[in-house]
Amino acid sequence: LYISSSDNYVEVHYQQKGQHARTILRSTMTRMETLLQTQSHIIRSHRSYIVNLHQIASVKAKGKGLELSFRDYDLTIPASSKYKDHVLTNVQRSNVPV
Repeated sequence: LYISSSDNYVEVHYQQKGQHARTILRSTMTRMETLLQTQSHIIRSHRSYIVNLHQIASVKAKGKGLELSFRDYDLTIPASSKYKDHVLTNVQRSNVPV
């Protein structure tokens, strides 16, 4: 679903048997982004978040950035102004409603 960060740790959030689960890893967001760069549907949206575009239901403008809503979860993730253009370009390729 997405990856969030906290200092030198990342939380990988995923679905397991239809339930939201998470795993904590000792890594940085930059390292995770590098490891996942071959997966075009997994992108950085914020300094603290990496998202799987296949799980995004909609995108809304919020302030200078965006708000990404997930399909099967009542959850939103921010996309900061720094990553806004990159997110919008990739969202359009993935046919996510904007």
